[in-house]
Amino acid sequence: MKFPLAITAYNRPDMLGQVFAGLADAMCWNSSYELIKKLYIFSDGPREKADIPLVNQVRDLAHAWDWTDVEVVEHAHNISQKHAIPYAMDYVLSEHEVAVHLEDDVVPGLYFLPFMAQALERYADEPSVYGVCGYTRTLPDEVVASWPYDAHLYPRPGTAAWGTWRRAWSRHTCRNLSDMARRANEMGIDFSIGGDDLPHALEKYLDSETANWSLAWGLRMAIVHGLYLYPMRSLVENIGHGTGVSTSRHHGPPLVMAERPLEKLPPFYVPSVLCEAMKALYT
Repeated sequence: MKFPLAITAYNRPDMLGQVFAGLADAMCWNSSYELIKKLYIFSDGPREKADIPLVNQVRDLAHAWDWTDVEVVEHAHNISQKHAIPYAMDYVLSEHEVAVHLEDDVVPGLYFLPFMAQALERYADEPSVYGVCGYTRTLPDEVVASWPYDAHLYPRPGTAAWGTWRRAWSRHTCRNLSDMARRANEMGIDFSIGGDDLPHALEKYLDSETANWSLAWGLRMAIVHGLYLYPMRSLVENIGHGTGVSTSRHHGPPLVMAERPLEKLPPFYVPSVLCEAMKALYT
């Protein structure tokens, strides 16, 4: 399946350059360039005057990209990550049935594109599957060795190098975090099923103007008992942890990247030791 790829960027041209380099390498691997239908680059506007030179550098890089059909969307004012990513997905999914998203500090590995293409096609008609993520924290070697597939389904939204379908995103009509939290609470939804960190994050951001957009998306998914597909080893690397407005630090096992294509996808969700190991990564 061919798919459109959206990249959201702000004021880190050095990191965006690394993302472009990784994307170029990934496109060259096994003719993967054929998988990208169109590239959309969304450039957020400057928050203050000091950001203008860096934002302009980002836009120069975006307009210089000529590997694929590209559309550059420039915001005149800063709308922040809280709105920039939903805006990008709304924009792309208004024109396509699927969309894949990268932030400007997430570098795709060689096997990212074919994994996303295969998974988006495989689960296109599975209503319980809400998305596909190319990033995963490092599972224990013994857990990976015991699992018969190259990926697994898990009830947690993944928003680093991820993709979804219009049929799932179109159900995300309520973007207000407080309203979504109240609805989930009334339904008795256990938001911790995907990780003990999720209720803590919800409590932290519930009344915050900088609330992470992904929490509302995650609650939408939890309400319908939705799932995400995760690779057994990461297909992307986040190079920006703690370096910008859209990142946070992560302390855990060193990232282990996939060393081969991940092609064997699971037919269904099975709660297992793997799920316990995954949840343990998000305590």
